[in-house]
Amino acid sequence: MTTATLPKRTRQLVGVEIFAIGNHTDSEGKSLSVTTADLASIIEAFNAGIPDTVPVKFGHTSPGFNAQMVAEQLGVPPGLITGEAGQGEGQILPGRVVQLSQQGGKLIATFELLDPVARMIEDGLFRANSVEVLTEYKGRRMVLRAVALLGTELPALKDLAPLQAAAM
Repeated sequence: MTTATLPKRTRQLVGVEIFAIGNHTDSEGKSLSVTTADLASIIEAFNAGIPDTVPVKFGHTSPGFNAQMVAEQLGVPPGLITGEAGQGEGQILPGRVVQLSQQGGKLIATFELLDPVARMIEDGLFRANSVEVLTEYKGRRMVLRAVALLGTELPALKDLAPLQAAAM
């Protein structure tokens, strides 16, 4: 399924609600209708290794993101957080999705996170998440590309449980 591996100092966050059926509008105003069949398609693609890694990343690379604070928490230079030219390209992998399931019209994930990232979630620095999906990708209607951890940004899907509701 996923080929990227993280250091041994990781923790799992289990039962994270990341996506749901319904009609959604993203931050760019694009509408997307999601069905239970779409959630099943996302899970099927994930289990087939499409894509090979689904990263858990810091935000949607918003200019307001506090890279310095996260870098200090992780003990790395801020450039590793912001990536090339501060646009999020080439940034470090703070976590990855390791399992997906469907329950009650919601897509449920298990994250494997670097320990400092897990602590930031426990401390409430990141409270929500937002998925990035690809449509009509490699013969699949919908594929999970990434999951962004959100602190001050508001997610497009308002009816998902906060990250703190999941089990560490």
